[in-house]
Amino acid sequence: MKHIFILTAMLLFSIKSFCQAGSLDLSFSMNGKVTTLVGTSSSRGNSVAIQSNGKIIVAGDYLNNFHNNYDFAIVRYNINGTLDKSFAGNGKAGVDFGSNSDDEANSVAIQPTGEIVVIGNSGPPGNIKYLVGVRLKANGDLDNSFGINGKVKIPFAGRMKSLAIQPDGKFVIAGDTGYNNDRNFALLRLTSDGTLDNSFGRNGTLSIDFYGEDDEANSVALQSNGKIVVGGFTVQNGIRRFAIARFHKNGTFDSSFGKDGKVTTFVGTTGASGLALDIQPNGKILQAGDFANSKGDGEIAIVRYNIDGTLDNSFAGNGKSAVSFGGESGASSINVQPDGKIIVAGINSINGPDYDIAVARLKKNGTLDNSFGNGGEVTTNFGGNDFGSSMAIQPDGKIVVAGLSITDKYRTIVARYLGDGSSPAVITMNDQTNLIKSTLIKIYPNPVTNVIHLRELNSLITSITISNQLGNVLIQQPVYSGGRGINVSMLKPGAYNLTVLQNNKITNFKFIKQ
Repeated sequence: MKHIFILTAMLLFSIKSFCQAGSLDLSFSMNGKVTTLVGTSSSRGNSVAIQSNGKIIVAGDYLNNFHNNYDFAIVRYNINGTLDKSFAGNGKAGVDFGSNSDDEANSVAIQPTGEIVVIGNSGPPGNIKYLVGVRLKANGDLDNSFGINGKVKIPFAGRMKSLAIQPDGKFVIAGDTGYNNDRNFALLRLTSDGTLDNSFGRNGTLSIDFYGEDDEANSVALQSNGKIVVGGFTVQNGIRRFAIARFHKNGTFDSSFGKDGKVTTFVGTTGASGLALDIQPNGKILQAGDFANSKGDGEIAIVRYNIDGTLDNSFAGNGKSAVSFGGESGASSINVQPDGKIIVAGINSINGPDYDIAVARLKKNGTLDNSFGNGGEVTTNFGGNDFGSSMAIQPDGKIVVAGLSITDKYRTIVARYLGDGSSPAVITMNDQTNLIKSTLIKIYPNPVTNVIHLRELNSLITSITISNQLGNVLIQQPVYSGGRGINVSMLKPGAYNLTVLQNNKITNFKFIKQ
């Protein structure tokens, strides 16, 4: 009886650790991560959105070997991370805008009626000539009520990167136009059927210049009052600054915001790039990106503005917060939780020359939230050069990050993390009872110095994860076949959790590293 009590306590302790916000969600593809190759050669995930039913849409592009160019790639996953084969037949939809063009999908959004809208760019390799977009029905078929046969192709010499859908069904698209070192912010609006909205700006388009140098817009967001906020960076005297412009619904500058509708912010000492936007429920604006610190390394920068565009000094003391993972870091996405906490996602290179996905959470006041991950920060390695390109928060608080991993090929990747109050699919009390009675799996030796072994007496173990007491994953092994065991010699002395996936059930152990 004493041994049963100790084992039960160990299991419950380990389960609690894996329920910490920022831990990988083990109910998602069994280890919190999914890698998908669209086509046979190369694919990227550039944007992610969550459907009302919890399914996950990732948009990007893939190499079409038949034409030897890139096409749109839209992938849908079930809630558990498996491909949704009710979507386009196998969970993957490809869209081609011309056999002689490279098509790049940069942003995806879900309409209230369930249609999926994706925008991006198209043109001969290295020469963008069109804004392109597609609307798919919920099953992945083209929606012929949008554009021509579900597709829009508008001549436009610029890169369009971000999409927002207005309550009236119109589409606001932000990016930039012009050439490198001489670009301007660009803003377009399409009607619900995919044509340019002539009631907006000049024939549906706007061009915004800040200082006469290079301007790049990377994101767009809508305020609750319908005003349109566009964010990116501008160059003044050769130095990059965060830049934001705000417009009324008709495309005119909002003079109540900053100076004539525009705000620029100097971050760091050598320049910064604004890459993502989000609007808080109280109307304050968050902008995230990166800046170079005094050592020349990139750090994540987050700036918060009041409704009028002034810096919010209640945020990190001066309106600007920095997050350093060590190495080279940057944020590509920012979202606000319902409780006001702030999630940023992007990249980090602390573990070597290759990048990993980086996720951090801040409190409302701009300081790191120590209840998330390891001191407010989490990094995730997919085994290659890994980039977190886009993030979305599920209604249950779980955090989904999509991007790409570069090994021998480019692959689409998705990671899902626990939020506050969410938990992975762990063993139930009945499972614990069965485990205690049957002792299907044993680990030895415990304590361990160099190598830990598992003895399983039933079916194949398909995944093993080792984490610290904060729930941060340190070692992952997709298949365990016995033999040499698991090398833990690199771990520091202390207590660790070992999670085994077997027969779609998760079993948790605690072990001591000497």
